[in-house]
Amino acid sequence: MKRIFLFIFFIILSSLVQIGLLNSLGDWGNSINLILCLVIFITIIFNYSYGLWSAFLGGLILDLYSPLTFGIFTFIFLIIAILVNFLFTNFFTNKSFYSLLVLGGLATILYNLLFYIFVYFLFVFNLSDTYFLLDITWLKNLMNQIILNSIILILFFIFVNKLSKRLKATFLWID
Repeated sequence: MKRIFLFIFFIILSSLVQIGLLNSLGDWGNSINLILCLVIFITIIFNYSYGLWSAFLGGLILDLYSPLTFGIFTFIFLIIAILVNFLFTNFFTNKSFYSLLVLGGLATILYNLLFYIFVYFLFVFNLSDTYFLLDITWLKNLMNQIILNSIILILFFIFVNKLSKRLKATFLWID
């Protein structure tokens, strides 16, 4: 029960930091997606069901503050959590630093592609006036987001690795 409240607290805190602080820091601050990083990290390191709940809660909070159609962020984060779990369970062997970075990069690319696909279809069907151009600036922002989200995931990994034995390798000694 205590763990669930801790996850909820971190998701709400990360959402507020992303909405209130990071969006006002310019291009670099805008490129950091704390909710995406938490969804990836919780899904891989802790538990798939916690990852789904964090995706739902984080997406819901971002949807409340977004001018886009309600539910886009929730839907995208849920898809990301499902795909990250699928890739992790089928293609990666352990909860390592490298698998976290690779899945973080893939999830960031997938998040951006899904976001732009949904926004494009909303614009085409006249459900939104917002549209984005896929140009060299988009690629530059995508690279910034991959780099910064990877740095955030590294910091999460180091923090949890220092506090927990969950990520430490254990060796069996035979005498």
